[in-house]
Amino acid sequence: MKSDGSKLNRLLALLLSVLLLLAVITPASGAASQSADEGSGSGASATSVPAGAGARVSTRSPDPGVYRIKSATDGLYLDAGTGNTKLSLSGLKSSSDSQIFILERVEGSSCGYYITPCSICENADYTHRLSASGSVSGEAVYPVPKSRSSAQASFDIIMLKDGTYTIAPSDGDNLLAVLAAPDSGSSAMVADYIHGDSDSSWILEPVPSERVTFSFSFTRLKTGSTGSFFARFYPYGFDSRIADWSSSDDGILRVDGDGNYRAVSPGTVVVTASCPGTSGSFTVEVTDRSAFTFYSQNSMFGSDWDASMLDRLYFWGSGYRRIFAIDDKIPGGESAWINTGCSICSFAMVLHNMDARLSTGYDFRSGQRDMLPADPYTVALANTGNYGALEATDVLYGNPVYASWTTIAGAFEVDGQALTIRRVYSGSRQVIKDLLDAHPQGIVALLSRGNRSHYVVLSRCLNPDAESAYQYDFEFYDPAGYYRENGDGVVLNSTTSALYLHYSYASIAQLIVIDTPQNINK
Repeated sequence: MKSDGSKLNRLLALLLSVLLLLAVITPASGAASQSADEGSGSGASATSVPAGAGARVSTRSPDPGVYRIKSATDGLYLDAGTGNTKLSLSGLKSSSDSQIFILERVEGSSCGYYITPCSICENADYTHRLSASGSVSGEAVYPVPKSRSSAQASFDIIMLKDGTYTIAPSDGDNLLAVLAAPDSGSSAMVADYIHGDSDSSWILEPVPSERVTFSFSFTRLKTGSTGSFFARFYPYGFDSRIADWSSSDDGILRVDGDGNYRAVSPGTVVVTASCPGTSGSFTVEVTDRSAFTFYSQNSMFGSDWDASMLDRLYFWGSGYRRIFAIDDKIPGGESAWINTGCSICSFAMVLHNMDARLSTGYDFRSGQRDMLPADPYTVALANTGNYGALEATDVLYGNPVYASWTTIAGAFEVDGQALTIRRVYSGSRQVIKDLLDAHPQGIVALLSRGNRSHYVVLSRCLNPDAESAYQYDFEFYDPAGYYRENGDGVVLNSTTSALYLHYSYASIAQLIVIDTPQNINK
């Protein structure tokens, strides 16, 4: 990354070229023609320049954000395509994001930016950016992977007095090098700056966000818990760090402007994330006891996770390519592994109640990388060893429902500790109560009846003062439940497992405990 001193040298070089040509820029009509000294250029911020430079070069640079970049010569737009090809010029593609770019300011720089093509970089963790050395005129500009610290992947963007911008590679010995759209050819390239030549002038058109997604539509938190919420905005220039966050009641849940939260007292609030153009909300319930949640294996809309974005995501494994999530009430739906994913959903419910985090992974629903909250999607990633999908149409590998319990537990952590499992081959009510007393985050029960089996979660004993263990009754979370009343913290007789699958307490064949190594044998 160049120093501010070298940036001043660039400005001086541009000024020198202006003086040598003895030209005067003629302001264009309209708001874009107003001088920066008169406060023109909405969304631009002031920078420092050497004395006298303001007579020819504006002292302003654009605000970070999402833009289309249009040539002032012929109105064609920069187009990154879908891969590591030359940066091309094309007419407006309103339905494509290949012409949408994120401008992200280089830390410590007054006019330096990373330019990230949205079409090959859906989130800021994948650092595909425009790159040019800036030392050789005629050099093509490519969108290629670069690290944040690479000077070749940064550009100085400076507004001229006519409201257009020059985009100059920050790196290289040629201080006159700028991004240009030549009269012949369809690729953008590096060229020497020529004062008054519109080939090196660009118009930045802001692109507002259109929608926002979260990992869930509803979640439960225990009082005193802390953490961070994440959101993903489309187009992709705004994320959790840039969005404005708020809680409908700070007395129940405090959320700062960056999405960090603290659960204060029991109650229900609405949390909102917003940025220019759009906003989105979800519901949070704060509870005094363990924050039990409900994940349905059959309903994309009726439980505590956002499965609607997963209805085109496929896993490929065991010779089958099947969709990950589906709503079984939708006629003609495709066969889905998660439709038989009771083990994945049950494991996810207990892990969520522990506030366990998947150490390594990417969640395209929220744009969060690593330390992912537990839900059926992130548990499936842990089970199959996938890092995560970049978009809903991706194909991941492995069977998410043939669960490897030890693999999943080892991929998640609580307070920096990896988890482990323990199997108990007794389903007596006394054993269940003793295990729940020691592991209030819940335990998983394997139900067996004939040649059928099913997994559910037991959360607490409802009548611990009963006269005999045989009278103990427990609260169940049943992933087979399509509706909350058949699976979200109800007695066994109200669950889908009992009502339609005909399981009973006598069906409990195995209990599975998930905990840290020092607590697993309690």
